[in-house]
Amino acid sequence: MLKDLNDHLESIQVLDVEYFYDHLLDLSNERESKTNEDFRKSENFVDGCQSSLWLWSNNKDNVWQFDVISDAHMVQGLGQIISDTYTGMTTNEVLETKFNAFVPLARLLTTQRQRGLQSVINHVHKRVK
Repeated sequence: MLKDLNDHLESIQVLDVEYFYDHLLDLSNERESKTNEDFRKSENFVDGCQSSLWLWSNNKDNVWQFDVISDAHMVQGLGQIISDTYTGMTTNEVLETKFNAFVPLARLLTTQRQRGLQSVINHVHKRVK
């Protein structure tokens, strides 16, 4: 939910840029899967990311859950922020939460990684429609 995004952004803002990537690695290492399912399937693959990333989703009673798996720890950490942000939202809330909510995070990323971030957000939006 947006509170989770704000919590992540607060953590990131107090870090020097050089520690931002360490923070992403920490998020990757702390990942707790939201499903026992192996979702590394072609229909869950997110195109447009610099590294391989798969997105899992589940909708129960119009409340979404998301999870990500990536082979790259930094991408896993970014995906974790996105997953945490959108998990617990309704369909309308997901669709209303666009890239601009992630701009403080995106500013710390290279242009290529910003495109990847946008690709994951687009994939989340497609999934809930």
